Amino acid sequence: MTASYGTRTTPPRCHKNLFHSCRFVGIFLVTLVILLPTSSDACDDPPRYESMMLKNVSKDLYHPGDQIEFKCRLGFKPITPLLPTTAICQANNTWTPLQEACTRKSCPQLADPSNGQVNGTFLFGSEVHFVCNEG
Repeated sequence: MTASYGTRTTPPRCHKNLFHSCRFVGIFLVTLVILLPTSSDACDDPPRYESMMLKNVSKDLYHPGDQIEFKCRLGFKPITPLLPTTAICQANNTWTPLQEACTRKSCPQLADPSNGQVNGTFLFGSEVHFVCNEG
């Protein structure tokens, strides 16, 4: 049996460290992409209102300069004097503010029943109550 004496070298560890470094960089990049806010040159969905709805079909994407028009929902009528019903997607990706431009329609008033009365308001969507007279 022959024994040799020489300098013994350990295999380089750079492969393991390189793997860990690459994995770290990959995880870091994925995290960065997830956490960074996505910048978009588009407005969010159009605002929603109780008394108004979009006049036309909604689009998936609105760019600065795009306009949307609203109309009164069923049971509502325009407020006089007429308020603006058009919103514009602005350069900062927000919609120009609008206030509700419609109000509830009045329903025909109900006559008091014999031996009773009607309580409540006569606006679209409201309830009235019939109350009997004493006795």
